[in-house]
Amino acid sequence: MWPENYPTLDYTFWEAAEKKWREKQYTSSFKYLLDFINPKVRKQYEIEDNKRYCIPHGSSVIYLTLLDSEVNIMCYLAKLDAANIQVVYNRIQLLNTQHVKRIKLTLENNVLLINHVLALHSHILTEQYKVLKEICLTADHLDDLIIQQYRASFYSEPQIKKLGASDKILARSIAKAILQETNDYLRFFEWQNNTGNCLAMLKMALKRIDLALQPQGYLKSEITNTQHVLLDNRIPIKERIITGKLLYDLIKNMSVEDFNKNIYLSEMFMPEKKMLPTKKLFEMLKASNNLLVEKIENREYATGATEVICTLYGLLYRNWLTLELRKSILFILQESAEKDWPLACTFLNMQIEKILNENYFNTTYVTVSTS
Repeated sequence: MWPENYPTLDYTFWEAAEKKWREKQYTSSFKYLLDFINPKVRKQYEIEDNKRYCIPHGSSVIYLTLLDSEVNIMCYLAKLDAANIQVVYNRIQLLNTQHVKRIKLTLENNVLLINHVLALHSHILTEQYKVLKEICLTADHLDDLIIQQYRASFYSEPQIKKLGASDKILARSIAKAILQETNDYLRFFEWQNNTGNCLAMLKMALKRIDLALQPQGYLKSEITNTQHVLLDNRIPIKERIITGKLLYDLIKNMSVEDFNKNIYLSEMFMPEKKMLPTKKLFEMLKASNNLLVEKIENREYATGATEVICTLYGLLYRNWLTLELRKSILFILQESAEKDWPLACTFLNMQIEKILNENYFNTTYVTVSTS
């Protein structure tokens, strides 16, 4: 369920942007940065003299106005009910102090918005990219939550494409299959009193749903928030499992109508996934494989296989990988699913060793191929 107009991250444009920035041609540099994210954006969403752009991202719209050495970035998240202004104001003060890093959420005339001036001459390209990404992801994540929780409404109707009837049925069946398989494994690991594997299965379930269906709206926000809790080692593991099960039950018990509201196609200007340094990837896979070898030696096959598979899903869920590497990981996941625990461990060990010896680590970042 992926949109056609998706970010490309073409490093040819990044190099051009860096060159223009060093030459102090800041507006030209920023335009190349937009091209790096997606070269279709400038052509498709320009609204005035190559200086103003109206760019959809998920359920939000990002307005860019280019000046000589700065960019004004506006995004209207939601129109608020007057009765809830104070409680939303308190909520955004908390978000501004504890969650967002480079931007600020504000309230103007009962409208929740982001209004940010990005000084191009004093922000290197990496920082410009991070600011754009934080604005896009915060807006797309937060508008749905505010609307759901505080009787707000969209400032402007999201530019979305609804799925056909057959695709809606397919999406629902995929979600149900993932949930049923997860439930079977949870019962198995609960019987063994293995809380670590229970947690891993809940992490994987949410990642699989996100990867397969690309849910949007409120469901996407809930999956993102729950994943943060599941990954937070400061929280006792049993509390994290309870949180995961609550979202599991929410998805399982969703009416068809509510489920379909959260499954649609939307334009994505900025990728959610991170650009993964190859050194970091190598270290993650090496550590995961070393742990797997240890589990095999101790005959802890179920735990070894589960932890490695969870790591592989995590790579796909969080990172922007090359097509070749994605295919390799998907092949490993598909083939290991057909094997019993000991054979799965042997297969996973062999395949990860193969990846570690491939040429994925010859560049700085493992990003998507642009061909």
